[in-house]
Amino acid sequence: MASRQQPPWLKPTAKPVPVLKFQNSLTKTKTEFIPQSGRRVTWYNCGPTVYDASHMGHARTYLTMDIIRRVLQDYFRYDVLFVQNVTDIDDKIILRARQQYLFGSLKKETQQLNEKVIEQTQEAWSEFAAAKLKKLDESMLQLALNNWPEFVSKMTPEEIAKATAADEKFKMIYSALDTSYKAIEKAKNNLANGINTKEATSE
Repeated sequence: MASRQQPPWLKPTAKPVPVLKFQNSLTKTKTEFIPQSGRRVTWYNCGPTVYDASHMGHARTYLTMDIIRRVLQDYFRYDVLFVQNVTDIDDKIILRARQQYLFGSLKKETQQLNEKVIEQTQEAWSEFAAAKLKKLDESMLQLALNNWPEFVSKMTPEEIAKATAADEKFKMIYSALDTSYKAIEKAKNNLANGINTKEATSE
């Protein structure tokens, strides 16, 4: 009687595991993603800064991060621990929120264009200019405060480059001051021509 034999063992064929690669911003190459602890992936993501109304940028963050998390978990089968905070609100953000609140309150209270509104705006403009242009030479600072059009005429590309070297935010500050100065001058002309409606304050 023949001895009993087991059927031959069919060795399973290994299937290639998907390899995740990221664009490495340091080396400018695609780098294989290798977790530090097996399939465990710990992920910290900076969340929204909630000092003002929500906007599409908040939604984009949540949507994008959720898609990436799902791909990691459901396709690459990583064990993902995802943590997202709500960003701390520092002094700079508190100050901006306060400024927006005060400006909104003043705008709501202002029923028409008048001398007082223009005076308040000019005073605020001067204080802003004095604070933000303090890195300029004293002569240029005084010129900006006392004769803005002449100051603008002296802002050649070379002078702008020089000012930007002293303060990297100069171009942004300069643009804001010039735009607001022109708005004040327009308000003066409107008032001189008898145009004093509330709409004139926002034109």
